[in-house]
Amino acid sequence: MHWCGKSCMTLIWDTDHYTNAAAPGNFIMTVEKFTRDSVVLHRTDFKVPGTAVLTGKLSPQGDSIVDGTLTWTYHPCCKLNTFPFTAAWGAAIGTVPGSDEERDRPAAAEQARVCGSPSIRVAMQTLAERSMHDPSGQGMRLLGLLAMGADLQVDAPQIRDSQVAVNHADLAKGDPGAFVCVGLFAQGELHARVNPDADATASLAVALTQAVMATHPPAFMWFKVKPLDATRYRLLLVPIGTQLTLKYSTDFTLAAR
Repeated sequence: MHWCGKSCMTLIWDTDHYTNAAAPGNFIMTVEKFTRDSVVLHRTDFKVPGTAVLTGKLSPQGDSIVDGTLTWTYHPCCKLNTFPFTAAWGAAIGTVPGSDEERDRPAAAEQARVCGSPSIRVAMQTLAERSMHDPSGQGMRLLGLLAMGADLQVDAPQIRDSQVAVNHADLAKGDPGAFVCVGLFAQGELHARVNPDADATASLAVALTQAVMATHPPAFMWFKVKPLDATRYRLLLVPIGTQLTLKYSTDFTLAAR
């Protein structure tokens, strides 16, 4: 039997109960009732102690459980919450994933498609350009005016590539369905104009600043993606290592498969 609640697993029958095929003995699930009108199972966890009651009913085809509900009746650490579950066997077993890896595989493929699309790169470029005008980003120009006697302005970075941000998936934590993409940007060029009244050191300072900027490696920017429907997504710039006064988001559309 394939079973999915908060996690997905493959259950096997062992003498008088079900258990997880990947970790036999961590928990057992006994059957109280298994009829077309009512299914009642009792789960007992041993590795992390807990007990729960699972209820539902059989599908018209008799090869899956519909309206499944798991209710914890004892748990040493957490609230006694209720969660939905699904289960299938026989001809319908393929309709329910048999592991978390199997469950997540289609989502991972879709995220890779979205994160690597030309449409999202256009949206990323839009947010990168808008963030250049954030009030917190005017400090460099003011620094040049006050300390160097020069007007400093930097072009917006240019998008070069994008993909799933595997190492920053936690940035979407707490937002169901959301995921994180990263954009690779080429640094924008620094433009400087030395004020006529500035002393000779201003030109040297500007030259040094331009030399430093020219050696900067490509920059990474992170974005949270929230699906809105089958083809529309909302992109939110997530600042890492910098502070932005405002939030920057835009919507984009990707053709359905």
